[in-house]
Amino acid sequence: SFRMGSEAKKKVKGEGGEEKMVMAAADALSRDLKRIVKKFPSIGRLPEFYRELADILVSVDRLKNSLASLDWASKKIPQVARECIRGGNPRSALGRMASIVKKIDKELNFLRSATRKLKEIPAVEDVPTIVVAGYPNVGKSMFIAKVSSAKPKVAAYPFTTKGISLGHFARKGVRYQIVDTPGLFDRTLAERNVHERQAVLSLKHLADAILF
Repeated sequence: SFRMGSEAKKKVKGEGGEEKMVMAAADALSRDLKRIVKKFPSIGRLPEFYRELADILVSVDRLKNSLASLDWASKKIPQVARECIRGGNPRSALGRMASIVKKIDKELNFLRSATRKLKEIPAVEDVPTIVVAGYPNVGKSMFIAKVSSAKPKVAAYPFTTKGISLGHFARKGVRYQIVDTPGLFDRTLAERNVHERQAVLSLKHLADAILF
């Protein structure tokens, strides 16, 4: 939506002038877009496991492109507002700014979806880690629920586990981490779906021991 914040409206009402209204709206929009961009961590600085997992879940290239579009819009909107004011037609700025926001609407929707998916990634601890892997519907999640603090979804049908989840237990004063993974079929990596690829990634990066 294309709305001015209440503080900006009060400021404009008190001081008057279409130019101030336009710049207040432009500044508010630009600020909101920059805030969205800054909210996302730098993908290049993430540990390899998180970076590859993010790529599986949302596509790192698509994420970078979407953030770049928002960054462009955050700079373009104040520029458009100033151009319209200098040209003596401040009212036209609102329409042009709305067009810019409409142009990045798909990217905003993608980033909302990406945020939900990335929030589901568990925080992996640097402790001895056991990854439990195997075919679908063989009891991996039920086993992990019995031996650790994990509370995975358990059902009597395959493919209940859609992503990785973590549990912990202690043995002789040592804290261990146990990883529940989606079911794996015996097929090539190119044939694996997004759920299987998360399991493979856990085996690759997290496992100090594997329970098959």
